[in-house]
Amino acid sequence: MPTITNDLNVARAALVETDEYQTVEIPLREVSIDVQDSDDAGGAVSFRVEGNEVPLSEYALRTLAGEMGIPTNYILTSPAWLQSHMLRHGQSQVSERKRALVVIGDDHIQSVTSRNFLPPKMVPIFDMCMNKLGDNLELNHFEHSWLSTRFMFTHPDASHTVENGLFKDLHPEQHVGDIVQAGVNFIGSLVNEHHLEMQPAVFRLFCSNRMVSPVLHIDEDFYRWKRDYGRPSAWVEMVIDELGKDLEPLFAELDKAAQQEVDPEISLRAVTSGLPGPLREATVSAYREEPMPTLWGITNAITRAATHAETLAPGHRLNAERSAGRLAHRGECPGCHRPFNGGSHSH
Repeated sequence: MPTITNDLNVARAALVETDEYQTVEIPLREVSIDVQDSDDAGGAVSFRVEGNEVPLSEYALRTLAGEMGIPTNYILTSPAWLQSHMLRHGQSQVSERKRALVVIGDDHIQSVTSRNFLPPKMVPIFDMCMNKLGDNLELNHFEHSWLSTRFMFTHPDASHTVENGLFKDLHPEQHVGDIVQAGVNFIGSLVNEHHLEMQPAVFRLFCSNRMVSPVLHIDEDFYRWKRDYGRPSAWVEMVIDELGKDLEPLFAELDKAAQQEVDPEISLRAVTSGLPGPLREATVSAYREEPMPTLWGITNAITRAATHAETLAPGHRLNAERSAGRLAHRGECPGCHRPFNGGSHSH
């Protein structure tokens, strides 16, 4: 189960625990593979690593199948005897020189992947974000498992009141206005499920909505870590320095979105066609709760639905927050990725 929290200490402790993983390089042709009957659809698959039988997680079995050219869904649902047959056949077909990197943690093999991948240590990345952003930073979101790590930091010093004339009419009790805070969103993986990426983040105080914004001033490739950048924690330091240059144009685009009027029915129909199924109805409902017929209003409907949908998969949640960011800052429709015209937009 993933760790989901807004508590800095709980988040860091979860990262410390998984950063104690072990990596072992193995020859795929020679490693001992054992498959035992299991109560699940398939068998319980294990490797003999350094003299010990170590079970494979479902994700590790999936990645092992990929390394051996075995259909992934087939091996996950086959009975133990057929899994054993496929793995032994696949093993006999790989090159004698083929080696793989095994990531071991929580008493399981978590992935079997290319030797070109080296799992990052997440604690130094997390600590660098905290050090660079300084005191009083806020952890708005933290979601961590072996497959995926995501966290979002914002800072009160990077605040802005969106020029949103409709906000006071809808929420007269909010005398402070429609305030957002900027920060950074990080995503990565210990098992090569995601590249290491950082992007600007926006957190709306009124409803705790989160948005991941596109980079405005330089090539987005810089915000995806490459070996050329050195240690991931050093790359994080460089990225945060660059993201600080995006704040003023980022806030200016939000002000423009709050002034751009749209037809809500046409707009909602257009933008929800590009969202995951569970989010489409939730986005429409979120708009009904806060009906602002502007591009900012449509954007907030998406982020409200994505942020607060309890059963949404982490990948779908992140993609929806990114779609909202592209809509607000680039005018890009989530449904068709063309320039968005809220008055007459159609696909």
